Amino acid sequence: MEQFKRLGVYLDEWPDDKDVLAFTARIAELGDPESVHVVYFTRRAEDDPRGPFDHEGTLRRHLSPGLMQRVTMQVERQGAVDTMLRAARRLDLDLVLAGRVLPASQLAVGHGFNRLARKAPCDVLLIPEGAAVHLSRVLVPVDFSDHSRMALRAAALFARASGEPRPQLYVQTVFAVGYGYSKAGCTLEEAVRGLEQIHQQRLEEFVQGVDLSGLSCELHCSASDEPEAAIVQFAQARKADLICVGSRGMTPTASVLLGGTVDRLVTRASLPLLIVKRKGETLGLLDALLGK
Repeated sequence: MEQFKRLGVYLDEWPDDKDVLAFTARIAELGDPESVHVVYFTRRAEDDPRGPFDHEGTLRRHLSPGLMQRVTMQVERQGAVDTMLRAARRLDLDLVLAGRVLPASQLAVGHGFNRLARKAPCDVLLIPEGAAVHLSRVLVPVDFSDHSRMALRAAALFARASGEPRPQLYVQTVFAVGYGYSKAGCTLEEAVRGLEQIHQQRLEEFVQGVDLSGLSCELHCSASDEPEAAIVQFAQARKADLICVGSRGMTPTASVLLGGTVDRLVTRASLPLLIVKRKGETLGLLDALLGK
């Protein structure tokens, strides 16, 4: 886990904070980071009869004494997401961990994890409340782009470093059959089978350039015109611990900073989601957004 030496952690006095800290502790065990920078958004009013929230005490309950020596913390009443983004830029962070509200919750609208996922200049790990700290069964949706290859390498790193028996990697690609298949004189089933064979071969060639030693790897092709739904359903069927996806793909992006499928996964996935970026690729836009 050498690539995650500088961690950022975004907390907001929400129940999922304990899960974010559990993942932080686990990643620290695997990678021994040099530093951990915590940005805490405080919800408690200054005149709350319960007194101030014990931010440092919360960290000490979940992180080891050795790791606490490498922790710095900022507490913000407003603009906490921007503070985290500035810290990611200033401290050259490698990974930001943040909690996320489950998709069915009305509270998910406007939550900070959306902005962090889109704008952070480094990898982002989104952790839903109640997520188990397991990293040995990882799903990697790919579209054969460079970012997909980066995600596959990161997924292999996580699964292999987990130390758990029989780590499993699932590599999935999703394709859709165009409306013109009938003009080619074939049925929908025949069109799906033909495209599936093509994509299966592409998957086999794609994974050859990545070190998957020590891992069990399953390749899967899904025919669907709703790729994010196909990804989530496959992850649930295989009981994946983590979805690892590249931030951009082969097709034009549907939002400012993330590819369309990834953008929708951020909103809909109920599993931990690692968004892999090329380090610093969003810095120009981040500077513009933060008024640099």
